Amino acid sequence: MVVGPFICPHLPFSVSLSLATILGNESRLGQKSTQMVHIDDIVSGHIFLYECPDAKGRYICSSLETSFHDFDKLISTHYPSFEMPMKLLSETEEEKAVHLSPMKLLSLGFRFKYNLKDMVDGAIQSCKEKGFL
Repeated sequence: MVVGPFICPHLPFSVSLSLATILGNESRLGQKSTQMVHIDDIVSGHIFLYECPDAKGRYICSSLETSFHDFDKLISTHYPSFEMPMKLLSETEEEKAVHLSPMKLLSLGFRFKYNLKDMVDGAIQSCKEKGFL
């Protein structure tokens, strides 16, 4: 799932899904975990692979694995102004994320630049600027 700032006039599905709790939609009910990456890391990864003579095949470009429980806890901690449905937070089970490894990409020398907080900050800022929040 690509999460972070966006320039399009509509709300990207991945941002809508990741910020579902504060956007007030239930589109991700039943989903427990996901892999996430910042849009700039995706672009950098593509450029890196196009320029890398040793690149062959397919690559996973996911900088982190997280549960939606942990993702929502991060939002409630760093953005207390957003009302988080505490019932949802308390009912959501902590669960380990499904593991998809970017090791093949990392072994070529690629490094991710953005962390989860960077992704959330960029997505929320874009949502505010475009009137979704």
